[in-house]
Amino acid sequence: MTFDIEERAQAYRCARELQDAGLIVAEYRDLTNPEEWRVITDDGREALKRGALDPLDAALGALSPAFIEMRRGAWRAANSSLPDAQRQAAHSARELVNQVFHALAPDAEVRAQPNYSSQNDGRITRRDRYKLAVRNRARGWSETDVEVLEKATDLMEAQRTKLDSFAHSRNEVFGQTVQDALQTVDMVLRLMLV
Repeated sequence: MTFDIEERAQAYRCARELQDAGLIVAEYRDLTNPEEWRVITDDGREALKRGALDPLDAALGALSPAFIEMRRGAWRAANSSLPDAQRQAAHSARELVNQVFHALAPDAEVRAQPNYSSQNDGRITRRDRYKLAVRNRARGWSETDVEVLEKATDLMEAQRTKLDSFAHSRNEVFGQTVQDALQTVDMVLRLMLV
C-alpha cells in the first residue's frame, strides 16, 4: 500500500499516540533510525485482544461495541482533512453522547430515582441522566463526584451545543474546535464510566 503525504502524517501521529500509551515501543536496533522501528508491547497485545485501546474504550465496549466505533469514527474524522470530515466528527460525537447517556440512564430508571422531580413537564433532562450515570458508576461515587460531573457537563453541554451547530452548519467547521469538543466528550465519559 502506498501512503500519500496526509496518510503518512496520520500514521505518524497514530504511532506516536500508541507509543505514548505504551502499546508499542521503539526497538532501538537500527543505527540510522533507532526510534522509527517499533514493536508491540504486552499491553498492546492485550489491547488488541480486548478490542479496546484505553480504559474508556473498554468501558464503552462493555455498554456496546458500537460505542467504541462511534468514538473512533469521530476522532478519525476530526483528524482528517477530507471535505466535510469535521461536520461528520461533530455528528458522531453528538450521537455518541446521546446514546451513551440513554444506555447509562434509561428513562424508567431516571424516573424511579427518589430525587427525580418532573418539573420539566415530565421530560427527563440530560442533567437527570448525568446524575444517575455517576451514581451507578462501578467505582462508586461521592457528592463531590456529582458536583465535578455537573461542572464538567456544563462545559460539555456548551461543547455539545457547538457540535449540534456544526453538524447542521453550512459554514466552515474548524478542526481544532471539533477536537476540543471531542476531548471534552472523552473527559465527561471517563468521569462517568472509568
